[in-house]
Amino acid sequence: MIAHERFRAILLQTVGIPAAALALLAGLFLWQLASLLNAAAWVDHTDQVIAQEHRCHREMEQLPSLHRAFLLTGDEWYRVRWQEIRRDLETDFRSLERQVADNPSQEHAAITLHSEVLHLTSLWVKQVGELGRGVDPRAIARRREDAALLAEFRAGCDRFVATEESLRNSRSQAARRAADVTRATVVISLTLLGALLGTLIVRQLSGLAASYHSALESVQSQAEAVRQRTEEVHKLNSELERRVADRTAQLRMSNHELETFSYSVSHDLRAPLRSIDGMGQALVEDYYSEIGPDGRMYIDRIRANTHQMAALIDAMLDLSRLARRTMQIESVDLSGVAEEVVADLRSRDPEREVVVEIAPGVRANGDARLLRAVLGNLLGNAWKYTSKSPSPRITFGWSGEPDMMTYFVKDNGVGFDMAYYDKLFDAFQRLHSIGEFDGLGIGLATVQRIVRRHGGHAWAEGAVGEGAAFYFTLGRAGADGTRAWAGDADPSCA
Repeated sequence: MIAHERFRAILLQTVGIPAAALALLAGLFLWQLASLLNAAAWVDHTDQVIAQEHRCHREMEQLPSLHRAFLLTGDEWYRVRWQEIRRDLETDFRSLERQVADNPSQEHAAITLHSEVLHLTSLWVKQVGELGRGVDPRAIARRREDAALLAEFRAGCDRFVATEESLRNSRSQAARRAADVTRATVVISLTLLGALLGTLIVRQLSGLAASYHSALESVQSQAEAVRQRTEEVHKLNSELERRVADRTAQLRMSNHELETFSYSVSHDLRAPLRSIDGMGQALVEDYYSEIGPDGRMYIDRIRANTHQMAALIDAMLDLSRLARRTMQIESVDLSGVAEEVVADLRSRDPEREVVVEIAPGVRANGDARLLRAVLGNLLGNAWKYTSKSPSPRITFGWSGEPDMMTYFVKDNGVGFDMAYYDKLFDAFQRLHSIGEFDGLGIGLATVQRIVRRHGGHAWAEGAVGEGAAFYFTLGRAGADGTRAWAGDADPSCA
């Protein structure tokens, strides 16, 4: 029988030392992970700055042609469009200057480019003013007074982008180095921890083997002791079986608690959000005149953020449900589901005129509710991101063979940059700001998870300003373990 002090020593070696080592390694890993995330954030910031500069550059390049078109044709549409782009350009340059405020040299470059834009637009406004004094517009258009200024502006843009790309390269290298260090830290940590645990386990097993050998010698020398020990073993076995049954019940309970954890967390998070929102509403209702416009603005922001947080909680809960929901496989009329989704979109936005083409007779085997969520998210995204298109068009259809079909939803909306494709199907990742398009960044992650649960795959293609196309396949494992594709549409509907 092991003495009390001996037991404490074994407990310290078996539990305390590995726990301390694990805590130390976990702290080191978290520190490396924070460095990696910070480096990645700087790379993303640089990409945003480059994208903003490209937006300013594209807008600036439109102004000279619109200005000359107005001079030569006198069409007011060109003048109105010129003024709209000029206002957008002013806003975008202010945004660019804010984004590079952390870099004095780039901030000065952005301010210089902004000044050149103001100089050019002032020159063009002056030229338009000469029309009222009877100057021939063709003579004004032939002057090319803006050629040198435009060349200087374009050169400045190239220098600005080159500097940012150099920063992005250095920051990308820093991120890669941080990732390499993090991977090395994880490997080394796991190796050291495994070696430590292995050493402790071998030592304890050796001690147990020695104790068992001593007990066996004692049993062989004393027959009565053997009988008594045998009875004790039977009792211990009975106790062990009871403990196994208890642990099994505890394990089942733990699994149930894990399933309900996301629900309880979401409920606990909603309560303070509702309280904050309610108190904000009470302040507005009871102290409207005393708060003042700034106070009301802050309260509106607080309430808007609580609503956004509540929506994020709901999205997280919906996403977690997908992993637990039992699927009911049946034949689903995808064309009918798509028509229902589009009808719902039209009822919620009756002012929009969108051409929607839905291939007839498209069917698939899968869970009807989950497949409706897939089409709801894809068609909803297409509806949202075509809101700025002059002639919006959305298409749902399929391609391939009936026994291995690829379904798709295409649109001619704003599209996306394929450089950011890796973020597309991640939860809470957005390629467009909330100011441009609302949303939580959960729809495509939901689509990917549902499609994977059906044994399929989802992917996308797109280009900025040229629309996007989202594809997915569906498949499931048969009863005999073979893979069966779920699509079974009538080929004549292609």
